[in-house]
Amino acid sequence: MNDRLMKGAPSESFIFSTPSGWMTAETFLKWSRHFAWFTKPSADNAVLLIVNGCGSHKELDVITYARENHVDMLSIPPHTTQKLQPLDRTFMKPFKNCYNILYCSLWMRAPQFLLPI
Repeated sequence: MNDRLMKGAPSESFIFSTPSGWMTAETFLKWSRHFAWFTKPSADNAVLLIVNGCGSHKELDVITYARENHVDMLSIPPHTTQKLQPLDRTFMKPFKNCYNILYCSLWMRAPQFLLPI
């Protein structure tokens, strides 16, 4: 992974990728461990994690880890993200649009400065 991606990130941050670019059960389990470390759920204070219907979210290892660590997982039905996740409509979509516009603009002016992922 490119070390430049971690420059300026908080010390507890981590980054990883998969060859396909898609979340796998292994990467989601790593992310789940980080999520549990960060949110510190307990028997008296469980946390809710809302996930989409991706297969990596439904693997036995992931579900077992979540249960053992007081993370309640709620899976939303396929193709309903835009209806059930307000942030996806009110923040992420405009953010992605703006990012794509700025990225394309920068790429046209100075492609040598773009950060490969």
